[in-house]
Amino acid sequence: MYTVLKKPDDARKVLQRLQKEYPESQEAKNVVFTIANNLLDLGMRREAIAYFKEMFSGTGKYNSAQFLAAGKILFDAGEYKTAVEAFDKVIKVEKERGYLEPARVRKGQALCRLKEYDKAAVVLRELLKEYPSSGYTLDICRSASEAFSAIASKTTDEKPRFELFNEAVLAMKRARKFSKDHGTQAELDVGLARIFEFKSAAEREFGTAEKADAYRNDAVAAYQSVIMFRDPKDTAVAPHLQDAYLYCLPLMMEMERWDDVAQDADNYIRDFPHGKHIRKIRQFKNKARVSGGALLQADEAGVDGNAATNSPDATTTTEEK
Repeated sequence: MYTVLKKPDDARKVLQRLQKEYPESQEAKNVVFTIANNLLDLGMRREAIAYFKEMFSGTGKYNSAQFLAAGKILFDAGEYKTAVEAFDKVIKVEKERGYLEPARVRKGQALCRLKEYDKAAVVLRELLKEYPSSGYTLDICRSASEAFSAIASKTTDEKPRFELFNEAVLAMKRARKFSKDHGTQAELDVGLARIFEFKSAAEREFGTAEKADAYRNDAVAAYQSVIMFRDPKDTAVAPHLQDAYLYCLPLMMEMERWDDVAQDADNYIRDFPHGKHIRKIRQFKNKARVSGGALLQADEAGVDGNAATNSPDATTTTEEK
């Protein structure tokens, strides 16, 4: 009740008395978790984290189920660093797969959110090896692909960079085999295209322009596959289809494919008039119209100039030129 009334200090006094007078009671063992969870629900994140950390101090007696539940709550609340502590508590003592596997999966995901990709890659690579097929395969593959791509994007040496990107691609393709609904399939297809885009950027920074262009072409082709073959009216597909447009159009702008950019922008505006990227897509369209028009004018000027120079009436001498 003190927690609900947002009086965490009073709640703590009652808790301390409970733990002192009835240390072996089930209530004393569970009350920290309960209060922390309630505080989080009330939006009192700072106070909730303090209680959760008390769980991890080693003074209380909590089981794997409670630590796992605490970790999931913290993860969902965006408290990834503290969530990792909770998952580590489970991983250190648990052998039961029902607790161990989700703790390891969530730890890998939390490390990705913290952008600690080297640590995440170790956890996730082991999971891919140990659990080739499980209910967590999609989650493992998504996070593994993210971690491998992130590390590869910063790897200067060509061979390890190539191998890491390949791992990322294989993880995404593995996830694709397990996906059943069209929304998830579209999400993973966009994710695969993103890997090609990251490969292109890495090659442009550390490798060769030729490879960078080739991977950019692969990325555009993958995005276009989503754009052309996915149904914009499918509500599960639509968010990922919109992302495909957002990522693809700048790449085609780099390639000066202005007509394609303008056409795709028109298609987006038609299918998603209130879409989440509508403002950005309109900007792409305007740039394509301006840049494409300038290019056309330059081409026409070049043709007219050649015609004038080569015509029988042209009298300009070499010296005058």
